[in-house]
Amino acid sequence: MKKNILLLAAIAAIAAFNIPAIAATGGTYGTCSWQLTDDGVFTLKPTNGDKGELAEWKEYSYLDLPWYGLTSTVKSVVVEGTVVAKTCNSLFMNFSNCTSMDLSGLDVSNVTDFYGMFSGDSALVSLDLSTFNTANATNMGNMFMRCVSLKEVTFSDNFSTSNVATFYGMFSRCYSIERLDLSAFDTSNGICFKGMFNMFGGESKLKYLSLRGWDMSKNDAKETDVNWFFYNCNAIDTLITPEKLKGDSKYIPTLGKDMYDLDNNDALVEANTSIPAGSHTLAAGTDGIKTIHLDDNATIDDNAWYTITGAKLSEKPTTHGIYINKGNKVVIE
Repeated sequence: MKKNILLLAAIAAIAAFNIPAIAATGGTYGTCSWQLTDDGVFTLKPTNGDKGELAEWKEYSYLDLPWYGLTSTVKSVVVEGTVVAKTCNSLFMNFSNCTSMDLSGLDVSNVTDFYGMFSGDSALVSLDLSTFNTANATNMGNMFMRCVSLKEVTFSDNFSTSNVATFYGMFSRCYSIERLDLSAFDTSNGICFKGMFNMFGGESKLKYLSLRGWDMSKNDAKETDVNWFFYNCNAIDTLITPEKLKGDSKYIPTLGKDMYDLDNNDALVEANTSIPAGSHTLAAGTDGIKTIHLDDNATIDDNAWYTITGAKLSEKPTTHGIYINKGNKVVIE
């Protein structure tokens, strides 16, 4: 009798707090339906007709998504028909065992927030976003963060970044990517680049990175953050720098001592220690860089001195750090 009373009390408690006894495997969300089958296929589709719209969840609150708690059991994602998203914030976050995604039916054309959309999808090797129209995007922070197996992302001309202000951690801990050509990215409205390629905690395979044509001239030390930008990117041997950085040398991002991975960069411990107050450090752990190219549209004076990012200095530097002179990387002790 006592056991029965305790069981009834437990059932009553579950009902009172509206806690499901078992995880649901399907339901509706907005005018769309979702389903997770026993073999791990996660499907989003319109509930009726050919087009549906997902409900809008709170900013940064993936706990509101009805499939939260089931993400680790997803092995593949399929979007059927046309599913219109109002936000993509954390939409597929922590689908850690998912190996493929067919997102061709996902309409993101009105979405501004892509924060953490694929964050933690550690089994994904490739991702095709060629159908994405991101003309209204303003936040791509942590979009691919911790996609540790990701080797390739396919973009199209419609993958626009012209209105994006936040690139925070976008490719952070994407250890398996070997080559990134982001020359098509429009970064003219970017103000937060912190940790965009931060490889903390792992062995980066990134060897080639092109930021050709990037305009980072909106940099302002009071609002722009580029700390940890290249942190621990020790495999990079070719870096093509942005075309434009803010002209005031006080705000030109520089290599600085506080951002180095000192364990892997013993020779660089005495790097620039006199960064002006309020300015930011662009790179760290980049001692593997062998070839640095200025953007083709930039001009270069063979006798001039440049920062590691390609910013021209008025004279030979006297502070500790890494610089470029006559096409060579020079360490000033």
